[in-house]
Amino acid sequence: SETQKILLTTGLPVLVCSEPASPVSLDESAGETHPEGEWPFRKILLAVDGSEGAHRCAERCMELAASLQAEVQALYVMSPLPAVERFADVIEGDVCQNRATHRAQETLDDIARMATARGVPIATGYVVDKRFDVAILDRARHGRCDLIVMHGHAHDARSLRHVARSVIL
Repeated sequence: SETQKILLTTGLPVLVCSEPASPVSLDESAGETHPEGEWPFRKILLAVDGSEGAHRCAERCMELAASLQAEVQALYVMSPLPAVERFADVIEGDVCQNRATHRAQETLDDIARMATARGVPIATGYVVDKRFDVAILDRARHGRCDLIVMHGHAHDARSLRHVARSVIL
């Protein structure tokens, strides 16, 4: 239902992939290219949150990036720590913050391995911001990304639950 709302309300092109789906394969006769003869998607921003759905989305993104010979910028967006965890970090020496950043880095390292295995150039990073949609759009603009790929299924996503709709709109 969330996907249907997005498709009916946005004026932007939206690619929706249902699961299970076959691997992405594109040939040049299947789509339009730029006048220079290149695919329009040269830089892809992949937003992840460590969920299983985001992992599956990352795999599909890498297949797409390899087909398009595009570069990927993977971004892990996480919320600021709640006050109780910030207070615990003062006492215990950043244990909660280190755990959160370690989880983000593990996810990004896994995605970097996926990209490397497919020959896809990749840059990774994480950001702490409670406005996930704004952080994603800022990174896409500053990174000059042509396409944003993210998992948006509410039952599986950790943090990106309703962010996909906000990013599109």
